[in-house]
Amino acid sequence: MSEPTTPSVNPPELSDLREVMRRTKLSRSTIYALKAAGLFPQPVRVSTHAVRWVAAEVDDWIATRPRAAGTRRPKR
Repeated sequence: MSEPTTPSVNPPELSDLREVMRRTKLSRSTIYALKAAGLFPQPVRVSTHAVRWVAAEVDDWIATRPRAAGTRRPKR
């Protein structure tokens, strides 16, 4: 008999602060101010001195941002 298999679970992709800053175009202080106000995804502590953000949560947050007035999406 074969042993039971456990379903494979893909862990979420994590981003460090530099990647979050690059993706959002926000500064470190703005990210932490928004986080403190509950307006930005909370990071996950991965060690005593390191945190990471769940990339999908940051992507979702970006998608909820309003577009600036007068900006257009590029034509395809």
